[in-house]
Amino acid sequence: MNVDWIFSVSTGPLEFILGCRSGDRDRLMGFLRSLAANPYQKPDFKERDEIGRTVHLKVVGRFMVSYWLDHAVKELRIVHIEIV
Repeated sequence: MNVDWIFSVSTGPLEFILGCRSGDRDRLMGFLRSLAANPYQKPDFKERDEIGRTVHLKVVGRFMVSYWLDHAVKELRIVHIEIV
């Protein structure tokens, strides 16, 4: 377990989480905490963003969470969450 990593949530995903029902919000926050504890979890999918960076996609219940790893500062950058 690597406790040195933290997650950083962009405004859009933060507003999405805050707008969820409490059970969904707890599930998403639990996932983000588990990801910070183990940032090298295998993603369900990968894609490239507009600048060529690898974005990881993980299905969490009925949600898809998109994030990338910023190794230089040990941050998980949460960039998008949507219902799938």
